[in-house]
Amino acid sequence: MSSLFEPEDPINDPTTGNLEEAVLGVVKASPGINRERLALKVGRSVETVKRGIAALVAAGRIVHRGSKKTGGYYPL
Repeated sequence: MSSLFEPEDPINDPTTGNLEEAVLGVVKASPGINRERLALKVGRSVETVKRGIAALVAAGRIVHRGSKKTGGYYPL
């Protein structure tokens, strides 16, 4: 039986605990992705992903481009 989270997929493995790396990996794979889609791909809540995004923005690793409603995140 297949589980929702495949252990060999670090982006969707909730046990890895490395939120920032998971978020950064998805942003690099899908530049321009918004928060909601990012949360789905990472397998975490939008609120949790917001914290990961904030840490990456503060570290200068990703940037938000566009409007609040339709913009997305891009790697630097």
